[in-house]
Amino acid sequence: MRRIGNRIVVAAALALMACGGDDTQTSSAGGSTPEPRRPAVVKLSPGTRLELQSETSISSRRQRVGAPVSATSVAATVNGNGTTVIPAGARFTGRVTSIAPSETPNGQGQFAIEINEVAFNGHSYPVVAEVTHLGTQRVGRGITTGDAGKVGAGAVIGAVAGRVIGGNTRGAVIGGAAGAAAGGVYANRTRDIDIRLPVGGLITIALLRPFEVRASEVSSN
Repeated sequence: MRRIGNRIVVAAALALMACGGDDTQTSSAGGSTPEPRRPAVVKLSPGTRLELQSETSISSRRQRVGAPVSATSVAATVNGNGTTVIPAGARFTGRVTSIAPSETPNGQGQFAIEINEVAFNGHSYPVVAEVTHLGTQRVGRGITTGDAGKVGAGAVIGAVAGRVIGGNTRGAVIGGAAGAAAGGVYANRTRDIDIRLPVGGLITIALLRPFEVRASEVSSN
């Protein structure tokens, strides 16, 4: 009886081992680890910087506060997980909030914009961000009618001075040329210098609040 009992125990143990082996094979062969689920919402943290290219040309000579601004993203913006949140070519819009020319070449003009919306893949989203860089240019207006009057006055004064100093026609010509140059310098120093954001000008913004969208509304990487 003891031998028969031992045989039964051994047979049961072998059966259990066989079952365990089958389970192991099943898990290794057919039970692959499931892929992690994609989050329902993808986000960008405050402080994330985006580089944009202006689609509009804005000048302090022509535009006023409230003029529309549009730009497109230079590259895709990804979050810490490497997921694209805002694709390249997304269209950002906003408006001019402050604009004024510089009164002198060395003066300080005013030019400020705000970006408050972005659109891509058929959806629009609000954006709360600060503009940290604007690729503006300073453009002289050239000599205006008023400046031409200043140049003419300088030429007349120079011509009179030439006659007094030189006492001949040659002196008048030299004095007139010098006076015209002086008048030109005066006009140059007092003319307005426009500030312009050209098409393709760089705009850099930094998010002030989290930006989030549904994962289903963002193109896959």
